[in-house]
Amino acid sequence: MAAPVPVMWELTLGWYGDRLDPGWSPPTVDYLQALLDALGLTDPFWRLT
Repeated sequence: MAAPVPVMWELTLGWYGDRLDPGWSPPTVDYLQALLDALGLTDPFWRLT
């Protein structure tokens, strides 16, 4: 389940990077799953649904 620091950094940016923007709205589960998949985090541990 371990992920390299650069991958976790990219995950953090994608997950929280716009949190302070005035027009922020929570991301969808589909968006978050696509982010995990794009970063190669495809082990069952990383499945959101």
